[in-house]
Amino acid sequence: MALAQYGAVSLPSLLPRPARAAPALASAPERLDPLPDRWSLSMWMVARGEGSMGAAPEGQIGGGQAGARAAWLVSPRERVAAFGRFTAPLRGKGREAALGLEWQPTRAPVRLVVERRFGLDGNPGGTGLGAIAGIDAEWKGFRLEAYGQAGAVLRRRPDPYADGAVRGTRMVGADGPVRFALGAGAWGAAQRDAQRLDIGPSATLAVRNLRLALDWRQRVAGEARPGSGLALTLGADF
Repeated sequence: MALAQYGAVSLPSLLPRPARAAPALASAPERLDPLPDRWSLSMWMVARGEGSMGAAPEGQIGGGQAGARAAWLVSPRERVAAFGRFTAPLRGKGREAALGLEWQPTRAPVRLVVERRFGLDGNPGGTGLGAIAGIDAEWKGFRLEAYGQAGAVLRRRPDPYADGAVRGTRMVGADGPVRFALGAGAWGAAQRDAQRLDIGPSATLAVRNLRLALDWRQRVAGEARPGSGLALTLGADF
């Protein structure tokens, strides 16, 4: 969640959102249709056990956090956007702000990102370079959300990171704009001196542009904090 989608607003995802579904073949940038919506805003909060902030933006390593991200589509036809982001752990230090640009060169849901990070608690900033890809698809009551991101933050030495997640759910109840779904997910991340892989069941409740998820994340690989336990995620996309 919290990665802006330039297309029409839909129910917010609790994974970083792709930049639109892709056809089988990518088109050349000059043949892309311009995207219509110029502004987007995402906000999120993840409540889970204690842990330090990870290098990946909105990543899976670390404890509870909250954040917001606003993006403005500078060039709809070239699909270039400027964005600002703020993240903070729910406990302790680690607040960070970032300003950057991202570019979706083809119809494929892949974006290239360059950003400047600013540590707000005495933690080091740096320049971040990365790529983000994802899908969000529904079919006959089933929904598949997946994303992956990889890159590096250039500080005194490059800090590489990789991060990804997948969640599959089936809608089991609906009442007007309210949807309730059950399923399972997997969450993984790696950076210098910290790796983890979690799996577990998931329940989601969506109401228009708001979405709530309750996951049990069982750590099956790695030793990064926090350990296994519940994770409650609240997200909104506009």
